[in-house]
Order: sequence, then structure tokens, then C-alpha cells
Amino acid sequence: MLSSLFPSGDYPQGEIQPYEENLARTTGEEVRANDRMDEKFLSDYRQAAEVHRQVRKHAQSIIKPGKSLSVIAQEIEDGVRSLVGHQGLESGDSLLAGMGFPTGLCLNNIAAHYTPNPGHKDIVLKHDDVLKVDFGVHINGRIVDSAFTMAFE
Repeated sequence: MLSSLFPSGDYPQGEIQPYEENLARTTGEEVRANDRMDEKFLSDYRQAAEVHRQVRKHAQSIIKPGKSLSVIAQEIEDGVRSLVGHQGLESGDSLLAGMGFPTGLCLNNIAAHYTPNPGHKDIVLKHDDVLKVDFGVHINGRIVDSAFTMAFE
């Protein structure tokens, strides 16, 4: 679980990028939203971001030609559930933390939103494929989402 790596609950803050050139970009709604952010809110997002970062790093090391999309999706989703500490086995458990949405694994000309499903023909990654990987992590409903592309040639 991620909490064993960060026992104090102080998850990495990441980079904060202020608007430097055009302050008019900051709207009143954005200022009000920033004022409503408390430490719990930010801690949830930081935890989700750290889980996503670690699972993304692991996924990039294991995604290789010859591996099936189902296995890749399962490894990503198992990694997220393991790090957030919510396997989703008990009633309401997956509402506390887990996958933000099903893992998207799109090959070649498929742009987005393909997810391998159990019972369908499994697709095996080939050396000349381009794979887009998209997954989200949520903590208390706060979703961190990121995607990346892998090519092997």
C-alpha cells in the first residue's frame, strides 16, 4: 500500500505553475475553487497522483510485444488497487478509492476508449504496434487521469 511508503500521509506536492504573463486568465470561479481547497482535498489528489505515477512507471517497464492487452490491463488495475489499499471486494469499498475508469488500451488507429473485456478474443501486442494507455486513479472520488503512448520500433 502507498501509505506504507508515506506513513505520515504527506504525499509529494508536484509542480505548481502560476500564471505569470496573463493574470486575466485567472477567473473568479477559479479563485473561489482554490479558496475551497483544504488539506484533505489536496492530500487525496496528491495520493491519487502518486499512485498513478508509480503504476505508470511499472506499466512502462512491463508493456512489451508478446504480452496480451488483457494481461496488461489486469496488471495496471491490480497495481492501482494494491497501492490504494481497496480491492473493491466489499460493498462500497471501490467508492473509497480505486480505478477512476476502466483501463484504456488502444492499438494503432484506435484513438481512445477501447478496453479489453473478459470473454472477447484476446489481442497480443506486436512489435510494430503503437499502444495508447489511459487509466485513472481515484481517492474519495477525486480522479487523477493521464495517458501515454508506447511504440517499439
